[in-house]
Amino acid sequence: MSGRVKWKIGSGLFHGARFATGNKTFHMEKKMFGIILTVLGIAGLIAAAYSFVTSKSGSTNVRLVATLGILGGIFFFTGVGLLNNTKDRSV
Repeated sequence: MSGRVKWKIGSGLFHGARFATGNKTFHMEKKMFGIILTVLGIAGLIAAAYSFVTSKSGSTNVRLVATLGILGGIFFFTGVGLLNNTKDRSV
C-alpha cells in the first residue's frame, strides 16, 4: 500500500481534505498557485494596456481591453491575497 494515496474527506464537500500519510497541509502548493495566479494577472494587465495603447477605437477593442483588464485584475489580486494569507511553516 506504500506509494498509494488515500484521501480523507472532512465534513462538507472536499472540506478539510488531507493525505492519509500524515497531517501534511498544502502550504507550498498554495504558494506556487498564488505565484502562478499573480504572474497570469500581470500578463493580463500588460496585455490590456498594450491593446489599449496600440489599437484604434471600436467596440471590439473596448470589450477586449475590459475583459483582459478585469480578468488580469482578478487573477493578480487573488494571487497576491493567496500569497499574503498563506503562512510560511518552515521546519
